[in-house]
Parts: sequence; structure tokens; C-alpha cells
Amino acid sequence: MSDQKAWLFLKISPTILLLTISGLVGCTAGTPTATPSPTATMPTVTPAASPTLPPVLTAEAATATAIPPTPTLMPITVANAAQIVEVARVELDAIDMASLSADGETLAVLNAGRVMLIALSDPSAAPRPLSGLADGAALIGFSPFAELLGVADAEGGIGLWNVQTGVAERQADLGAAITAFAFHRRGTPLAAALADGTIRLLDSHTGETIATLNGNTTIHSIAFSPDGALLAAGGEDNVITLWNTREGRALNSFGQGGPVRALAFSPDGILLASADRKGVVLRFVVSGESLITLNRHGAEVTALAFSPDSAILASGDASGAVYLWDMATGETKAELDAGTAIRSLLWTPDRTTLIIATQNGVMSLWQVAAGGTR
Repeated sequence: MSDQKAWLFLKISPTILLLTISGLVGCTAGTPTATPSPTATMPTVTPAASPTLPPVLTAEAATATAIPPTPTLMPITVANAAQIVEVARVELDAIDMASLSADGETLAVLNAGRVMLIALSDPSAAPRPLSGLADGAALIGFSPFAELLGVADAEGGIGLWNVQTGVAERQADLGAAITAFAFHRRGTPLAAALADGTIRLLDSHTGETIATLNGNTTIHSIAFSPDGALLAAGGEDNVITLWNTREGRALNSFGQGGPVRALAFSPDGILLASADRKGVVLRFVVSGESLITLNRHGAEVTALAFSPDSAILASGDASGAVYLWDMATGETKAELDAGTAIRSLLWTPDRTTLIIATQNGVMSLWQVAAGGTR
């Protein structure tokens, strides 16, 4: 499919695609599934005894309800993306990664094994450490519940920490280094990729393993689809695997141009973005068909983030360049220079702020300039 036709198809058929996704995920073992890429090896799956997800958690953060923009700020849109400017920054010694709470109020920053918390309402205030947590954190990520932060260490331990009390509410020892983890939109299961190439689906309530997905490479990035039915995983073997989380089986796999460094589903569930040293590939979730490659980056792409309305994709690379892409056309709408390697890109739920975290310890906040257009 040509780029022009692909984008036309994307613009006129989201409803058809979403209906197709529902049919794909609900297929039975006897129904044909998507054919894997001929260049990719389909992983095997360790049988599990009918893994069942725990009941839906009753929390406001688990819903798909959008948070309206702050009255005094304009949401970042395709029309005004070129008008965004840096409005605030926080400077630390270094940043390994960052995560934003589901309510958009708290930033968690991993800094040389320590976790620092920043109130987004007052970024100039001194960051506070996550009390009760010893140094040694290797990965962090907020759960869909604003007060709970997932923290993994280098030894295979992972826990859910209450950022208000500093207490670990749940902990588990997986016995091997964790290379990536992600939360289901309901808060459970939690998917944790291990150094041996396997992925554990954990009950976030108990820490117990629900199922094990067997891969064959070191995994750098994993991401749940917005409805939680699919899990994408990519790593060192240049392959992205799409898993059905309800049945614990691989649905499809796609070849990538290099080791996969970042993955992101669009919030509407239609697109999957994947990053490597050459650029960003956009695919339809259903078929895995590549729509377009966004290749303006001059260095390895290290971070991806869709805006909450799926209209814009932000991508950042090892040189500090950040691009904002129009998902209706594939065009670049803004180019930012953060100065050094991008560690994380984050959007606030109301779309008014893009947060850029860099390797040299700078956390910058970008918003539409005063007097900008909507």
C-alpha cells in the first residue's frame, strides 16, 4: 500500500478497524490467526492452566474517560504543535527514565537508583524522594491507579509502592533481572519481561504468576493495547511479537529494521508505533501491515508517546531531537532540541503539556505559547 493510500485508509476506516480488532482478539483456537512475518520466528508459549484475569478494579483511573484541558491552558493540537515552547524545567544529576501518574499530578523520576517525586502543579518545588525505598531501583512505571508506582530492582524484585505513604503494598521476586514492565489498564495483570526472554503476567494483587510467555531474545520494550487484550513485545532480535493476553498465545510477529527500543499503542487502539536505530515504523494493529516509516531522526530513537487523542506522535532520539508527527498525514508538525539523549516522553492527560526527560537530568515542560491558536 502506498503511503498516500495508507493514510487515506487510516482516516476513513477507524470504526472498521476497531471492529476487526474485537473479532481478532476473541477468536478461538480453531480460528485462523494472522500469519507471522516470514522473516520472524514465532515464539513458543508455556501452557498455563486456563489463566483468568482478576475482577476489574473499581477505580476512576481504570476508566477510559478523558480528562478535560485546564481552563487556562490550550491543549496541544496538530494546528498549534509548532507553537509550543518550554515553560518550566527541573534539573537533577541524571535521569534514567520518568513516569507520570494517571491523574497527571505526580512525576516519578529514576535518578541513579533513586526515585524522586515531583508535583506537576509546582515543578519548581524541590523533588522529594520516595520514602521507604532503598537505592537500587532499575525501572519505574505508574500503575493506572495514581498513588501506586511499580519499581523493579536489578535482582528481579518488583513491587508496588504507595507514593503517598512510602509503603510497598505488594512485592514479588521473579528470580531474574527485569528488562521492561507494563501495567494492564485495569491495573492487573502486570507484564514483566525477564533477561531470559520470557514474559511473566503477574496478578498485581498477589504477585503470583498468571502465565508465562516464552520468547527467545532480550526484550527492551513491552506495551499493553488500550483495551488490555494485546501485549506487544520487542527486543534485540529485531522482532515485535503480539500476544493475546487472555489466552497466553502469540498472535503475530513482525520484523523490524533493528533492535526494538520503544513501543507505543495509539490510545484509540488502531496503530502500533515501534522505534529502532533507523526511525519509527507505524503499523495497523490488526494486520501488522506497515503504513509508513518516520525517518527524520539522525540517531537511534529512544522514546515514543502518543497524545491522549491519538492525533500526534512524539518521538525522541539519542541526540536530543524530538519530533511531533501528525497521525492523519505522517507530516512533521514540530521539531524540538532537548540537547541530549531523550529518556522519556510523557503527555499530561488533558493534552496541555508535553514532558521531555533527558539523560543529563533535565525534565522540561512544553506548552502552547501564550496567544497561540487552537
